[in-house]
Amino acid sequence: MELKTVNKDEFKGEIAEMEQKAKTFFGSERWQNVLTFLVFVVLAFGFWLLQYFRHNLGGVF
Repeated sequence: MELKTVNKDEFKGEIAEMEQKAKTFFGSERWQNVLTFLVFVVLAFGFWLLQYFRHNLGGVF
């Protein structure tokens, strides 16, 4: 089995290209709104989990 050597400059260029594509894709106003909504959903879910476990495991320990 032969290992492929990786050129650091080529790798950095590919990473920069993918980063630019991601910024372009997620940088639109629609995606900013979607990502903001998802952050609040995750935050609400975390608080719901805290309440659930506090209620169900409150007297155990």
